[in-house]
Amino acid sequence: MEAGKTYHIYTHANGSENLFQTEENFRYFLKRYEEYIPPVADTLAWCLMPNHLHLLVQIKSKKDLAKDLTGLAGGSKKDLSGLDNEKNLERLTILQFSHLFNAYTKAYNKFKKKRRGSLFTRAFKRQEIISDQYFTNIIHYIHHNPVHHGFVKHIKDWTW
Repeated sequence: MEAGKTYHIYTHANGSENLFQTEENFRYFLKRYEEYIPPVADTLAWCLMPNHLHLLVQIKSKKDLAKDLTGLAGGSKKDLSGLDNEKNLERLTILQFSHLFNAYTKAYNKFKKKRRGSLFTRAFKRQEIISDQYFTNIIHYIHHNPVHHGFVKHIKDWTW
């Protein structure tokens, strides 16, 4: 994911499982989200559903990433010697999303007690937003997803 670009990120639970079974699961995911994602991206839209989720994020500028990722890469300038390299920035950005999904999975498995292994499909998907029309369409798509999947009749009725 390149600095300054906007992406639709989405992922799904493995098989027929759910990612979120209780309101506390939703809240916990959002708490972890606030820990991992703001250093790398600004959130423009989001929607969590029982078995999948959608995020619309704008990756921070190279300058902001280098500044905000200092603590994430070990806390010293020395640790960030290659951070101006775009590949390193991209890798660290992707890692933040992976850390989010892994942290949530570990907590979810503990919550379910006997559950083990991955919760999310292997790799989260991402689509770069390449036009204003696509940007508008994806915001509508994300916010109307709970209606589309029959969880509610009106978007105002979906908390997540």
